[in-house]
Amino acid sequence: MGKLAEVIYKDLMARGKKRDTAVRWRTWAERFETVAGIRGKYTRNDVVDYLEWCRRQGFAQNSINTMIRPLKLSAQIQGWQFPKLSMKKVEETEVSRPMFRSDEVEEMIKVGKQRLNERELAVLAMSTTYGMRRGEMARPNEPDIRLEKVIEILSRS
Repeated sequence: MGKLAEVIYKDLMARGKKRDTAVRWRTWAERFETVAGIRGKYTRNDVVDYLEWCRRQGFAQNSINTMIRPLKLSAQIQGWQFPKLSMKKVEETEVSRPMFRSDEVEEMIKVGKQRLNERELAVLAMSTTYGMRRGEMARPNEPDIRLEKVIEILSRS
């Protein structure tokens, strides 16, 4: 692991971010270091080279937008100016939301019953039944059931 990747990981953990977020950002920083090299400060050319590499790898624009977040954080931490870049706007037609056929869902559930633990099986059940994504299931909010709040909402309707 490179210097930048470790700095990103430690900074996010110190800020109280979830470990999986810190690990994911560390991975993206490692990719950047592989392309740009390991050094104290980076330049616009380093960022441009990385973006070019991401496009050659076939990453979608939304993924690229996400993968440059650790670079912006590193610029803040290391005191270098992150370059202003006009990124391609993501069109609705470019967003891929693949849907599984019913037979594919049935097969996933069969295999899941054999291989997954209870928690993983619950996630699979929620995603296949209700179409919930990982992010929606990870942070459920408790319902606000305070009586005064309910009365306030009902009085408006």
